[in-house]
Amino acid sequence: KSRIMAGEKDLQGLFLETFKKKLEQMGAEVVNTDRSEVPLFQVLINTMKIDLQERKWTAKASYEASLSSDSQIVAREKVSGEAEQLRIVGRKGADDTLSDIFNSAINRLDILKLFQQAKMI
Repeated sequence: KSRIMAGEKDLQGLFLETFKKKLEQMGAEVVNTDRSEVPLFQVLINTMKIDLQERKWTAKASYEASLSSDSQIVAREKVSGEAEQLRIVGRKGADDTLSDIFNSAINRLDILKLFQQAKMI
């Protein structure tokens, strides 16, 4: 797959590493495997947009997280969010706004609830 870049940032890589760390902190063992008996946690990035309008950075993000077992989706949650930074012009404002929306979007997903919906815990 080709990578989705936001400036110099690899969005898929950021999402992958962040969710991997969150899952490991919850006590999950994260493995890369095709074995059907291992639940598959997937994140599909739908939107990641940043824009400068009248000296205000705005950002929007949305993604869908899902859990699959035996190639069947057993739980799914859609997450979206927005952020803005006022009066910060230049690259730093864009980076800060992108960081804010990324953190907000990541933290909105209730991973434990996703596993509960899938009856995996």
